[in-house]
Amino acid sequence: MPLCYKIFKEKDHVDGFMKGNIYFSAAGRFMNERDNQRQYSEGTVPIYTHPCYIENIQVPNPYYQSYDETLRVPLFCCSSINQNNAVYDEGKLTILIPPENKILGRHMVYFDTDELFRLISEGVKEDNWGIRGEKIFYYDFDKLKDDSWLSKIHNFVDPLFIHDAKHNNQNEFRFVLTNKLLPKGAIDLTLRCGEWHIKPQYIELA
Repeated sequence: MPLCYKIFKEKDHVDGFMKGNIYFSAAGRFMNERDNQRQYSEGTVPIYTHPCYIENIQVPNPYYQSYDETLRVPLFCCSSINQNNAVYDEGKLTILIPPENKILGRHMVYFDTDELFRLISEGVKEDNWGIRGEKIFYYDFDKLKDDSWLSKIHNFVDPLFIHDAKHNNQNEFRFVLTNKLLPKGAIDLTLRCGEWHIKPQYIELA
């Protein structure tokens, strides 16, 4: 059972999440954060904008997107629970939350990652969104000697699953909605997905 946790500032946001209302932010919202929050994140790495050719003839490329369009992709961020941030000893699971994560709020929910994927899959049907969920891949861009990391980018959504190692304390897992984009100027989207089969667990942090 893969697990993730999410920290909220407001208790009513937790209540909405527990009811199956999943809040997505436009990737571009995070561009207003301080530099140390946005470097090499949310599409600031080079994106996939290469034209497509077959037999030297340029053809329409479904992955050809502008930088501004990448910032209109809706995403939901949470933290994976695995060997990087949890200890399982004698039947007891201890989740280790870095101090820098606790500033996000004092309301924590942990949940089954596959169950959230199922829930979001139900929520996207009405508006014909797609869904992609992956663990973030971290690079230490300050120490990289080449551009080998570009091999991770095959379409315009891929940069949203790459972060600088400066953010690896988040141990982040991310859900991204695909197939279309938020309207220009929109900063968020709430999917009303229905009932959880495996209920999330709520903890109030000290």
